[in-house]
Amino acid sequence: MRRKSGAGGSGGGEIGYPKAMDVALTLLGFRSRTEREMEKRLLEKGVGTEVAGRVCARLREIGYLDDRKFALDWIKSRAGGKCRSPSMLKRELQGKGISRSIAEEAVAEGLAGRDLFEEACALARRKMRRGGEGETARLRPKVQGLLLRRGFDYDFIRKVIDATAPPPDDGYPPARGPE
Repeated sequence: MRRKSGAGGSGGGEIGYPKAMDVALTLLGFRSRTEREMEKRLLEKGVGTEVAGRVCARLREIGYLDDRKFALDWIKSRAGGKCRSPSMLKRELQGKGISRSIAEEAVAEGLAGRDLFEEACALARRKMRRGGEGETARLRPKVQGLLLRRGFDYDFIRKVIDATAPPPDDGYPPARGPE
């Protein structure tokens, strides 16, 4: 039975460099990965720490592992038409092992020229249209929840809702009858 060396492995894993490189290239065939993701996957496959480091260094050298390019591609795919906040995108990238500085640069570059307020307003309008006329009081919390899940803060959300939803007649949500 073959023993897997974990993250705390001594570097004397059972899988040698050529096989580890094959494993890494197969993993990259499915999707691009960050350096941290690749190293973690190699360790899970039984590659020793030292060999995994050598494989990652070689892949970085030939341009197959590039955290900055990964981050930019991630921003393009995640922020495409989905209207996500910069802070959410940064958190996602950092969760994948991208450094804070690279994540910040990628988000700034990936979102350059985009008007997130207008995108959020368009998203809110679509949500409001689906709800029908006269349903503003019921739809405001739904729009708020939608934008919260996309990573926006309450002040931003309030501005979006104020810009897109018609205000209630008296400025307050309709009163409920006795229950």
